[in-house]
Parts: sequence; C-alpha cells; structure tokens
Amino acid sequence: MYLLVSALLGFMAVSGWLGRNNLARLNVEVQLPQEIYDGVETLVTVRLYNRQRWFPACLLGLDYHGGKAWCPLLPRRSSVRLSLAVTFHGRGLQPLPAVRVRSTFPINFFVRSVALPVAGDVLVFPRPIPVDKTAASAAGVGQGELAAEKGYEGDLTRIDDYRGGRTPETDPLEDIRTPGSAQGQAVVFPCRAAVGHRPAPVAGVRHRGTSWGGLLAD
Repeated sequence: MYLLVSALLGFMAVSGWLGRNNLARLNVEVQLPQEIYDGVETLVTVRLYNRQRWFPACLLGLDYHGGKAWCPLLPRRSSVRLSLAVTFHGRGLQPLPAVRVRSTFPINFFVRSVALPVAGDVLVFPRPIPVDKTAASAAGVGQGELAAEKGYEGDLTRIDDYRGGRTPETDPLEDIRTPGSAQGQAVVFPCRAAVGHRPAPVAGVRHRGTSWGGLLAD
C-alpha cells in the first residue's frame, strides 16, 4: 500500500514538473490589423515563441479576447503564427489584454495555464452604421454620386491611350494631352465618370504642392 501511494505521489510530482516546464519559457507577439471597430469581429495574428533550450512545448491552447487557437507541438527555439477571430468592445484607446496559454500536458488530466502579457495599446474605432441608399437619395444626400457609365464632367477614373473615332461632345479636344516625359510622343486622354448631379466645385485642391491640373498638363 505504501509503495503504491509512493509511486502515485512520485508520478504526480513528475507530471507536475513536466507540465510546469512545458509553459515555462513561452512568449507571444500580437499583430493587429490597421483598423479595428467596436463589436466587429476581426482577425488577429499571434506569434508564439518557445525559448526552451532542450524541450518542445506540447498541447498548447491559446485564448485571446474571445478567440481560440490550438498548437499541438512547438519545437524548441522556434515559433508559430496562429490566427484568432477576436472582438474588441468599447471605443477609444485600450491596453492590449494578456494572452492566456493553457495545456493538458503530460497526462491530459490537469489543465495548467499561464497569462503572457502583451505590450502596447489598440485604438478601437466606432462601429460602422449602414446607410439606406434609398432613404439617403430621397433626402438629397446622394447628390454628386458617381454613375457607372462614362462621362466627361465627373471625377478622374484613369488615364488611357487616346483612340480615334471619339466625338468632341464626349471627349473634348482640350482634354487630350501629350506628356512631355512620354517616349514617342504618346497621346493620352483622361477618362472621367458621369455624374447624376453636378458636383460642388472645390477650389485650391493640391497634392504635395502640385495641382491636379498641372499633373494633367504634363
């Protein structure tokens, strides 16, 4: 009886040491997308490092802000990238929460876990609200909205090579340009989109010190 109890206690001590050592030298790095919205599920990448010199890390489960991931084996002195679907709640600047790593190694009986801190903050934007286009058009909000067909008064969509057969009504001659930097004097034409309503004029729009008209004139 004493031998059986001693063997059982020794087995529990060894399994406890193995389980604790399995989570001893783990580190995490969290990579967030550029835009995160309140209450909207987003994909976060977590890189898990195992800095053990001799032993691999086994049966690892990650919990991060409601997202879960699984890593059955992480070799020594290596790392793995895991993707988790998480949801942040609350707007504004928030500190990043810790990553909870759990494991049932070695006998799948006891569950051990450790919280790995993450440095840095995350900026959560307000949740986007969809707008009914029918209601917006009835209220007159959609004036100046671009149509799908081609026109000559809308915004610049692209600069294309000029092809003959076009009429002055649709392709004004003053819009045809010959860039001085083009080889072989290639002729180009700015393609514009049609508008359902005449857009409001905007004066003095410049891009890094150069007007759009100057760019087309080149």
